[in-house]
Amino acid sequence: MNNLWETLKKYPQIPSFALWRAVELRILQPLLNEFKNPILDAGCGDGSFGLLFFQHIKQIDLGIDIDIDMLEMAKMVPIYEKVELINACRMTLKDNSFKTVFSNCVFEHIPCYTDALKEVYRILQPEGRFILTVPSENYHNFLYHYKLYMQMNREDKAREYIKHTDDRHQHYYYMPPEKWTELLKSTGFKDIEINYYLPEETLSKWDRIEEFYTRELFTMLRSYKMRALSLTPSFILRIIWYFYLNSYYKADVMPGHKGGALLIKCTK
Repeated sequence: MNNLWETLKKYPQIPSFALWRAVELRILQPLLNEFKNPILDAGCGDGSFGLLFFQHIKQIDLGIDIDIDMLEMAKMVPIYEKVELINACRMTLKDNSFKTVFSNCVFEHIPCYTDALKEVYRILQPEGRFILTVPSENYHNFLYHYKLYMQMNREDKAREYIKHTDDRHQHYYYMPPEKWTELLKSTGFKDIEINYYLPEETLSKWDRIEEFYTRELFTMLRSYKMRALSLTPSFILRIIWYFYLNSYYKADVMPGHKGGALLIKCTK
């Protein structure tokens, strides 16, 4: 499966989201053999990422989320045996009931993340695996518009942009690997492995497209010049975005460098 092509097909109107999701698929797919049933997808959303990641390979025993509208869509996704409205900080699930807990770009949205970590530990079986992704402490510094304002000596605008971005995406915190290691160890986890992904050039490009598509584009579409874009067939747009984004999708964090996101694995 070509991840970028598939995500552009799945999210045709949101190329920034397609880019981010494609990168996640690329870094997570080598870990598929580490996922043992029963599996919990904590923060499954509408199930679209789960379907792309697990299709034809795994069955997810349970998907949980706090957004009931998203769960209604996830119910239609065939890889989930069951989905339930459950808060990750207060899970109504039995102790030692899952061999794998997976959480893809969810924990940054959870203010009570220490409670959620304790709950994940509680419901995992001994030697069970917890695999998650989160933005890293470098997320803000790698954003295109943040860097642009800082280069212009407009620190006020840079701070305003960060607040705007965090509010829009409902992000509450960004922690470095050292802090995650400390938290996971204090919760009881062992065999902690943390790696950066999403290099600066990819995150910067993501931000530039994200801001354009979420605010500027829909204002510009009212103009005569931009109507041609709105009328372009989705297949043609997908081809254009694919060739434009492919190098960013494939880019890895170089040794000794940091990335805008973290892939974390640990064991109970």
